[in-house]
Amino acid sequence: EKVMQKVRKGTDSQFIEEVSAFVNALPKETKVILIGHSFGADSIMEVAPKIEHKVLFLGAIDAVGSGGQRSLNRKRKVPGNVEYFYNRWQNDGVFPFDYRKSGSFKNCNASVKCDQGESSSDVGHVDLPATDALQREILAIIKGLLTQRVDANNAETKSEEKGLKPTDLLDSAPLKNLFGN
Repeated sequence: EKVMQKVRKGTDSQFIEEVSAFVNALPKETKVILIGHSFGADSIMEVAPKIEHKVLFLGAIDAVGSGGQRSLNRKRKVPGNVEYFYNRWQNDGVFPFDYRKSGSFKNCNASVKCDQGESSSDVGHVDLPATDALQREILAIIKGLLTQRVDANNAETKSEEKGLKPTDLLDSAPLKNLFGN
C-alpha cells in the first residue's frame, strides 16, 4: 500500500520509470521482490533490468504484452540481477489470445533458479493469481529465500507440509516492519 501510494497511476512507461526510480533509491541491502500478473507481469519484466539492486524474487504470473499476446515473453530477457525467477501461466482460458502457446521466457539469467511452468490449477487468466496453491508456492519460495533455505538445485518447497499461511511471511523477521502496522 505505501509503495503504491508513492507510485503515481499513469501510463505503463510512467509506472516503469517511477518504480525503477523508487527501488533504486532504497538502501542497497533492501530485499527486492517483484510480482506481477498479466500486463503487470510484463511491466515488472521491463522494470527488472532497470533496477540497480539485486532482485531476490521476480514473479511473472501469466504475463501478457501488447495486444494480449504471450509471444512477447520469448523476446524478453530475465536479467542477471535477478536471483530467483518464477513464472507460471495457464492454458485453460481464451485470454491471452495466444493462450495455447507456452508462457516461458527463453532467456533466463537468474542466478539461483529459473522456475518456469504451466500452472497445475485448472483456472483461467483472471483467477490464476488468487489460487491458494500458487500463493502458497510463491510464499514458501520467498520465505526460503529470505531465510536462505532455498537450495539452488532444488528450490521446490512444500508449503503444505510446513503449514505455511500467507500471513506467516509478513510476520517473518525480515518483513516485520516493511508494510507498517
